[in-house]
Amino acid sequence: SNNLIYEAHEYLASGGKYEALDPSTLPTAWGPDRVKPFVNWLRANGKKGMIGEMVVPKDAGWLKHFEETLKYISDSSDVLLSFQYWAAGPWSSGYYTDLDPDVDAKGNYIDKPQMTVMSSVYLHKE
Repeated sequence: SNNLIYEAHEYLASGGKYEALDPSTLPTAWGPDRVKPFVNWLRANGKKGMIGEMVVPKDAGWLKHFEETLKYISDSSDVLLSFQYWAAGPWSSGYYTDLDPDVDAKGNYIDKPQMTVMSSVYLHKE
């Protein structure tokens, strides 16, 4: 049967070392180009997959690459079923992967920039 889903992890910086790269020097397709080999393999072999771990810092340059990567993942829905963001959780408040919302002085929750990017790609898709 063909019920197996292949999983790949994707960090836009090798080994998660984002501080070692300046995102402004990278081509626009940096993120999609890192996912393409997996997508191409899935298509060539008639398989389905998912990106099972992905994370970016809150830096505006990395967020743009994250957005482009998510758009590519979404456009590759013929073979990519989903992606999962790796969030450290409340025990690591302030860590660059943290997605727990901030709370302003009035008690309102404010999404982290990464969540705003994910929402813009997936919740507002027509």
